Amino acid sequence: MSVIYIMLPAALVIVTLAIIAFVRAVLAGQYDDVDTPAYRALLDGAPTDSAPDTPKEPRPTRVTSGWSASDR
Repeated sequence: MSVIYIMLPAALVIVTLAIIAFVRAVLAGQYDDVDTPAYRALLDGAPTDSAPDTPKEPRPTRVTSGWSASDR
């Protein structure tokens, strides 16, 4: 029964911190535009902030072990 005297205040502190973090995120504007990223995937054309094209690296050659099945 004595564990409730430790767990209840700890849970209340954690919940309070979570609420404070959520309120700060809302006030900072993190949840202002939640629809545009979903529609951006449906639009035709290249993305506006795409990474530059990088040349493809050549495929590595196949390495053989030097023995075949007939060497067994």
